[in-house]
Amino acid sequence: MRASIASTLILAAGLAAPTVAAAGSSAWFDTDGARIRLLTAEAADAGGTLRGALEIVLEPGWKTYWRDPGDAGIPPQIDISASTNVSGAVFDFPAPVRFHEGWAGYAQSVSLPVRFAIPDPAHFSAVEADIFLGICKEVCVPVQARLSAAQQSAASDAESGAAVEAAFAALPGPASEGFGIAGLRDEGSRLVATATLAGDADAELFVVTPTGWVLRPPEAARADGAVSFSIPVAERPTGAAAGPVAFDYTLVSGGKSVSGTARLD
Repeated sequence: MRASIASTLILAAGLAAPTVAAAGSSAWFDTDGARIRLLTAEAADAGGTLRGALEIVLEPGWKTYWRDPGDAGIPPQIDISASTNVSGAVFDFPAPVRFHEGWAGYAQSVSLPVRFAIPDPAHFSAVEADIFLGICKEVCVPVQARLSAAQQSAASDAESGAAVEAAFAALPGPASEGFGIAGLRDEGSRLVATATLAGDADAELFVVTPTGWVLRPPEAARADGAVSFSIPVAERPTGAAAGPVAFDYTLVSGGKSVSGTARLD
């Protein structure tokens, strides 16, 4: 059974004053079962993207959620509205694992890459990020914290920059014809996704549920050398809201992972 969610929110104010965006890290924020901090790379690129990472260090036995936590979970969220010269922030996600309750997440410490949009890279930027995520053991505790990426010493700059690059390097690669979802069909009570894999290893599919749908965890089956996933449909939108079926996914097999978008055949 899915862990219940505690009602208490934990709130932390940022401990560092706004600074010019530079490689460094926020102070650690400690909560039940975990500690978190925000890292940033040295500077935004020519396109105005500043790379960062949310580092989540979990205590043994604790877990946290993936981008699609199911119908009762808490996906990691970031709000940068208190920042200066930062117009947006988007998380990326390494491949998760499936827990026996059915939801997807991480049972080990994890760094979530984040891309900050810097409208004017030549001018002052201050990253003030309000983070919201769930940390779970017997219950799931919603955690809220404000993290400020502070300018550090040269040694810390190098360490933070390397940690950010490592977080991005751990992301799934792009799906391809040889490793990914090759087809998707709608059978009413379920969606069926056909996969292509590099070998005979077991595979796990993680789906980002489209708006208006309720999907149950995919169930893998292998026949005649092909692998397919049956995705039970609990609810679906009706009428014009239904639209074409498409979802983002992460496919894991043989210790490797890819991400892509599957669209209805």
